[in-house]
Amino acid sequence: MQSSHDTEPRNPLKGQNLNNFPNQPTGNMVYVESDDEIGGPGCIVWGIVGMFSVLLAGILVMAATFAGWNSGVSVARANATATIASDIQIQCERMQTDIDAGNAGLLQRRIEVLQAFTPEPACLTEFIPIATTLYLQSLPTETPLPTETSIPTITPSPEATSIIESTATATTEAVITQSSSSLFEYDLDALLAEAETQLSTQSYADAMETLDAIIAIDENFQRTKVESMYFNALTSEATRLFHSGKLAEGIVITGRAEAYGDIQGLNYERFIAQLYLDAVRLKITNPGESVRLFSRIAYEQGLINYLNGQVMTELQEAYANYGNSLSEIGEYCSARDQYDAALGLQPIVTNILRSDITSKRDVAGQACSGVAPAGSTPIDGSTGDGSVTSQPLPTALPTSVIAPVGQPGG
Repeated sequence: MQSSHDTEPRNPLKGQNLNNFPNQPTGNMVYVESDDEIGGPGCIVWGIVGMFSVLLAGILVMAATFAGWNSGVSVARANATATIASDIQIQCERMQTDIDAGNAGLLQRRIEVLQAFTPEPACLTEFIPIATTLYLQSLPTETPLPTETSIPTITPSPEATSIIESTATATTEAVITQSSSSLFEYDLDALLAEAETQLSTQSYADAMETLDAIIAIDENFQRTKVESMYFNALTSEATRLFHSGKLAEGIVITGRAEAYGDIQGLNYERFIAQLYLDAVRLKITNPGESVRLFSRIAYEQGLINYLNGQVMTELQEAYANYGNSLSEIGEYCSARDQYDAALGLQPIVTNILRSDITSKRDVAGQACSGVAPAGSTPIDGSTGDGSVTSQPLPTALPTSVIAPVGQPGG
């Protein structure tokens, strides 16, 4: 029979001299496992995981930064390309004017500038042969050498003959040189006076062209005054374009003016014009973003009368388009809200049929509640038998309603 002492816990220190273990309690001792012996990942594993997480976060940040930079470069490149293309078009149009006026020097200067572009503008193919012909026609004809007379019949000595021929040649060369030098001379003072008159009569586009000619002929001629007048003409013309609704042209001219001075308020005009053009461009393809951009102009910037209230006309149409887009994907509750927003606007001119939008709003409301009205026409215009009902097309906005920023009818 096994003794009961065999199953009892044993003291590992029993029979040992406890004096060999200072500062240790006497009596029975119980062994307890430490946390380190329980198990789980160690410090090295957690360190590796942490380093991997930091590395992954850094990669994501770098990728986002690179994507944003690429987007910015694309936008800047597109703006620069548009500005250069506009300048090239202007120079090509003015070459015909130079040809009609016989301004061979200014024409040559324009051709040299355009030849610096790669690829060369297409208009050079047409104008270079004309410019060559104009140059050849402008060359002076040589003055004929004097002929010897038979009376008196005197035979000149070889020395006298040499002197006569040298004098005749020198006279001819002087006439040719004088004619060539006067061929390309311009009265820059008269051109400057003409530009001043054009500015005073608010003919800003004509003043820009005249000052362009002065700069092309001699960029150092009264440079400070010419550049100041040119800046004035550019900013005034850009303002006129913005207020007449020609926003794209105004943006281009503003970019040119920026190189000559502080454009101040024109920078804000350009900002609003760019928002408006972007919103119009997205009105069909991305009506939700179009609504946001039009709302920024009308409400965030407080310009509900922008272009004589045309911004509110466009916003109403964008709301209606957004409602149609949401209905097509089954978002009837959101579509109903967009239709309500469109009906809540009362612009001076409307491009939508209010009864049509009201009907679509009601159908979307029923669908949002889970009830489809009997015999109703679906929002997308289909009749249920495969045919599609015609939808009214928006009418074009009359150009006569366009007015300066924030001033109705102006």
